[in-house]
Amino acid sequence: MAAAALGGDRLARALARIDGAVVEGLERLAFPRGPIRGVVQTNNPNVLGRKDPSCTFEINSIYIARFLRGPRGTDSILRTWVHESLHGRSPYAEGHLAEYRRAPGYEEGLAEGLAQIVARRYGGLDPPSGAYRSLASSMDIEVEQLLRALWRSPTGRVRHALPLVMDNLRRTGGYLPMTGAQLRMLQARADTMFDQSRGLLVPNELTMEMVWKTVLR
Repeated sequence: MAAAALGGDRLARALARIDGAVVEGLERLAFPRGPIRGVVQTNNPNVLGRKDPSCTFEINSIYIARFLRGPRGTDSILRTWVHESLHGRSPYAEGHLAEYRRAPGYEEGLAEGLAQIVARRYGGLDPPSGAYRSLASSMDIEVEQLLRALWRSPTGRVRHALPLVMDNLRRTGGYLPMTGAQLRMLQARADTMFDQSRGLLVPNELTMEMVWKTVLR
């Protein structure tokens, strides 16, 4: 990992080794990353790591060097790498920005939730929190089960998939199929929960779980 903070050919080789290790780990957990054009260095000061819509994986070696000086820097770098690789599960759906601009929490919450599950399994970090965990709790299912089902949808189609995924999980658990009104209400509630522009107006997990239950039960 430390070699990635250097430059030249050594940096390129280090980035390739790290990327290969992350991809291998994700494949073992049944989260295969889709094909990418390559791993390249970026000088964008707002980016630690990013899977570009063109399928290029960008990493900022300056930030890597900065994180490595911290006590949990390696954890932060690896979790970011896993997070961005989860975005890269398949090519982005056509018009994916429409969903992201409306409620980025659908995609970012999915990628971060799964990244935390992977990190917890191998690094002992905290489990995922927030809207997805409260949604899973409202149905008495594991959050990983919900996130794995949503992960099958490409970036830009998670919002569309969520009501259908929840309906299928309900049926699997022995519940009646959701009505059209329930599906529409679930979508409306989810749009509110995953709208990250609301900031501190987003309720805590217990409140979110109660809101989900009013729709699902």
